[in-house]
Amino acid sequence: MERMVGAALVAAMIVAAPSQAAKVATPSPEQILNDAAALTKSLGLSCSVNDAKLLADGKADINGKSVHVRSYETACSNGLGYFLVDQAPEPAIGITCFGADTTHTADVAAGREPQPSCSLPANTDVKKAAGTVLSRLGQQCNVTALRTIGLDTKANVELTEAACSGGTGYVIASPLPGATQTVSAQSCPDSYRRGIACKLSSNGAPMVTIETFKQALKQHNVACTVQDSRVVGRQNVSKRHVVEFKCGERPEGLVAFIPLEDSTAPFETMSCTDAGFKQHIICSLTQIR
Repeated sequence: MERMVGAALVAAMIVAAPSQAAKVATPSPEQILNDAAALTKSLGLSCSVNDAKLLADGKADINGKSVHVRSYETACSNGLGYFLVDQAPEPAIGITCFGADTTHTADVAAGREPQPSCSLPANTDVKKAAGTVLSRLGQQCNVTALRTIGLDTKANVELTEAACSGGTGYVIASPLPGATQTVSAQSCPDSYRRGIACKLSSNGAPMVTIETFKQALKQHNVACTVQDSRVVGRQNVSKRHVVEFKCGERPEGLVAFIPLEDSTAPFETMSCTDAGFKQHIICSLTQIR
């Protein structure tokens, strides 16, 4: 997905033909900054442009139409950087420097011709830029690694995981053209509880294992010498983990409903027969007669 976004962006970054370029005066740095700021504002991005670079300004064939294409790299005061393409009346295209760097790195690793990465001074070091974003949001993080998670198409934001040297981590939500929200970040545990897990370090999804579930049985004084176990899943509303156990003390089978992390529902166990009737859970470790 990240490569498709990057490829579409680069396809729109077409430099004007020499005959066109000769007729158009090169804008001053101040004019480029002003034009980039105006484009950013028109796209609804919460970005106070500190620096900008004009990448292309000319005619291009987009979806069978000849349109005027202007593309910029911008650096924002909140730490974000963007590649932005204005190709009206076609929809504007945007990608963060985090996403562009991911695509560039993947291309290099695969031996492909690499798509461009951001080159403005504030954007070149994407880890430092991510640290700036988090700092502006009140979170201190010496970023050691970044991972592009992908797009939240509903909110129209690009999600990036940042791992910090102190063992914490965050998921940064960077708005794209048309988004209605500003840049935000959630800690990895908070992000996990909302369905997006971190993967760069252990600060993401809580380390839940079969041993965790066995300990839950002991803590609630459930007699069960576990011979086998099976994770059935997790309930949508109560958010309890559902685990089937096979143990000698429970010839009728045992299903446990175990609240962990953010679940406030009660711990509960029942036989496989009751689990089938009450919860429509079919045991596979115990033969029900």
